[in-house]
Amino acid sequence: MSLPDKNPKTAFGMKKTRMGLVPTEAIRHTAKAMTNGADKYGAYNWRKENISMSVYYDACLRHLTAWWDGEEKDKDSGCSHLGHAMACIAIILDGKHHKVIKDDRPQEGLKNDKAQDGRPRSLDGWY
Repeated sequence: MSLPDKNPKTAFGMKKTRMGLVPTEAIRHTAKAMTNGADKYGAYNWRKENISMSVYYDACLRHLTAWWDGEEKDKDSGCSHLGHAMACIAIILDGKHHKVIKDDRPQEGLKNDKAQDGRPRSLDGWY
């Protein structure tokens, strides 16, 4: 790996997670959605009371499907649906990290989407 300078900290810093690779536009939209949630429910409210994964999973899917159907912004908040979806995922990750989230996912399903013979599965059987 080529280092951009000779500062001794650079060699150590280059081995760490490269936070600057997350697009700033994604950070901004997530932050706007998180601010909206903080205004409604209180900042870091999910850390104060245990939360359930299903609540944030469902919310994430509602935002993603609204966006997929052509609605760019949430009608209530005015924030990007994609920002809201990212905020939901961020809360799930943070809740897992801080052990304040209830894992209420359904029983584990198949390990992958392939049948034993290697053919892909579909919702109604086979493609």
